[in-house]
Parts: sequence; C-alpha cells; structure tokens
Amino acid sequence: ASASSVSASLPPSTSVTVLLTAPDSSGLDALADAAGLSHAQRLTQLDALVQSAASREAVAAALQDEGFSIDHETAWTIDATAPQPTVTGLFGTNRARTATNQVVSTGALPDIPASLSGLRFVG
Repeated sequence: ASASSVSASLPPSTSVTVLLTAPDSSGLDALADAAGLSHAQRLTQLDALVQSAASREAVAAALQDEGFSIDHETAWTIDATAPQPTVTGLFGTNRARTATNQVVSTGALPDIPASLSGLRFVG
C-alpha cells in the first residue's frame, strides 16, 4: 500500500489540552495577592505551588498508555494528539448536532477518564 492510501484510511486526529490543577489553590491565591515580592521571590514561591515534574510525567504517561502522543508540556498544561475515536472514547464529547446537522458545543465539560482520575498529586 502506498503512503497516501495508508494515511487516507487512518481516522482524523484530534488534539486536546489537559489543564493541570494547582495542588494548593489557596496558596496560589495568596501568592497572587501578595505585595512587595520581587520577581525572583514570586517565581520561587510559585514553583512550590504548581504540579511537580513527576506529576506531569504521570499524566503524560497515562495519556500515552491510552494512545496519545504528547505534543507540548508546560507547568500547567499537556497538549496531546490521538485519533478522534480515541479522544471521544476517553473524554466523551461535548458536541451535538443540530437539526440542520451543524456541530455545536453543548458547553458541557469533558469526562475525566478513569486512567487520569486517580492522578491527584501534591508537590
């Protein structure tokens, strides 16, 4: 089979962004309201209030185990791509079709996959 016929038979891919929550949201709020801190002091305190590298790696590994490829990571997010059926199967859908077959967002939040729901880390 040629490369074009193989790629034509693959389902379309979809990207998702997983937003990691702060393990200490009240500490993050306090830091946001803190006055008189230098930039360096603020960054040092912020480092203790975001998810650790180990936590991000655990979420990325769980996504990879489900068939996602990791595209980009920050302290707060993981961008990943997988075939559309994998994404829908894991996160559900927050879209619906209207009577005229237009796709619209329902405003609902996606499902939290069981493989990610237990990944709650501190530090």
